[in-house]
Amino acid sequence: MPRVAIAGFLHETNTFAPTETQYADFDKVAAMPGILRGRQLTDNPRFPLATGGFVAKAQEATWDLFPIMWCFAEPDGYVTANAFERVMAEIIRGLAENGPFDGVYLDLHGAMVTREHHDAEAEILRRVRAVVGAGVPVVSSLDLHGNVGQGMMDSADAMVAYRTYPHIDMRATGARAWALLDRLMRDKKPLAKAWRRVPFLMPIHQQSTFTEPAKTIYAELEGVICSGPRRDKQFTYALMAERAPDATRLSRDEALATLSRRYFRSHGPATIRDFVWWSGLMTADARRGLEIIRARLEEVDGRTYWSVRTGDPGTTTRDDLVHLLPIYDEYLVSYRDREAVPHGPSIAPSGRKPVIFQHALVIAGQVAGTWRTAQESGGGLIHAHPMRTLTRHEQRAMPAAVERYARFRGAPLRLSSPSGPARPATGRRRSKR
Repeated sequence: MPRVAIAGFLHETNTFAPTETQYADFDKVAAMPGILRGRQLTDNPRFPLATGGFVAKAQEATWDLFPIMWCFAEPDGYVTANAFERVMAEIIRGLAENGPFDGVYLDLHGAMVTREHHDAEAEILRRVRAVVGAGVPVVSSLDLHGNVGQGMMDSADAMVAYRTYPHIDMRATGARAWALLDRLMRDKKPLAKAWRRVPFLMPIHQQSTFTEPAKTIYAELEGVICSGPRRDKQFTYALMAERAPDATRLSRDEALATLSRRYFRSHGPATIRDFVWWSGLMTADARRGLEIIRARLEEVDGRTYWSVRTGDPGTTTRDDLVHLLPIYDEYLVSYRDREAVPHGPSIAPSGRKPVIFQHALVIAGQVAGTWRTAQESGGGLIHAHPMRTLTRHEQRAMPAAVERYARFRGAPLRLSSPSGPARPATGRRRSKR
């Protein structure tokens, strides 16, 4: 069973408040129980804050818990250096003298400030990380009003915050923290992390999760609702159960195999970097997916490409030989190494740069040039710019591609390119796609 250390140090600091927060404030018994140590933390699994939810789940899983201390002070001014250092000394001593541990759980607020540490939680996490080492998962729960910074991200393996205001999910947040720590210890793989500071502050009266906009945002986060179909220019929402009914739940390996097979059937041959870029998977998971589906590898110009068998490849007809793809089309941006895939070998030796920020002219699956539109009296004009000489078969297929685009736009278009004279496309027929 995993051996896990527990500690809590919570304060919501108001730097404009005239009084400072002393050590004695953390030991006051009022709305909170004062400083708790040892089994005082684990003997009350109904403790109403995040620590209580974490402890309850950990005891259900029969973890070996080592509770160090937990304390909370009411919101007030700066936490004094004496208070901060005394609490931290006890937490760090507990970790250093009683390790090693398989994991660490910290119950924090996220908005503590001292005059020495403007991001006190980052300093707490940094000191804990220095003691337990880089290989021990550290997970923290936070208040919804915490100020998360890069320092906290650097030292914590995962952080989870309340999802309600007023806060009525504190125990549930502790349970979510337990699930993250359980996953980290079991899989022995790090979770992907990303941090971005949003350039605005939401006023306090707009933060309630019982009203908009937070009500809808958190309902989507919890999987109750999801994005619905557009209505003209308006975004809509829909119930997840109606938008994605009867979704099949897959095991981890089944999900990796399904995702890997779909990507390499539609995009192969491609590199590991391509797959990681497109899927967002960790490299180790991407390699596991390739192993499960028994993908084939091929070395070309020092690069390793992967592919899967797709059965009968079929034939390419004249009508679908040429495609006019828009900028940022998934066919192009789904590759990280765009220099080789899907640009054909006829382009690479020419020294031309890959087509990324232009509309792509794709012929037989390979980028063969660019195209753009222009307006003229009576309709629009398509200017195609091939990067090589087109065959007669490819020239004859160009009007069909323009015709499809004209139907999509619902407006007449003409083709004007070096491959031949301008040819009209009416745009009157509807596409069946």
